[in-house]
Amino acid sequence: MPQLEKFLKKKSHYVQKRISKPNLEQIWKLMSELKKPMMTFNHYGGRMSEISKSELCLVATLIFKIQYSVNWKEGWEEVVETNLERIRRLYDYMTPYV
Repeated sequence: MPQLEKFLKKKSHYVQKRISKPNLEQIWKLMSELKKPMMTFNHYGGRMSEISKSELCLVATLIFKIQYSVNWKEGWEEVVETNLERIRRLYDYMTPYV
């Protein structure tokens, strides 16, 4: 039976403006370098887009949430630090876009 991932770290950001295609390409490039972290996008939209922004609260003006996650099996200190550094690097890189 394969061993399941035992360790996990997650972080998130909220996005109010679209991320341009060239910037997305740079983000994908970094993710390829880092190999391990994942990003999940939770889109906020639907009927909210029909209401003027002046009538919405801040939370309702969000376009989407990005969740960053990384998981691993080994508990060795170097493996833990490597994976935590990966997600920190991605999270920090994304800060200007959120």
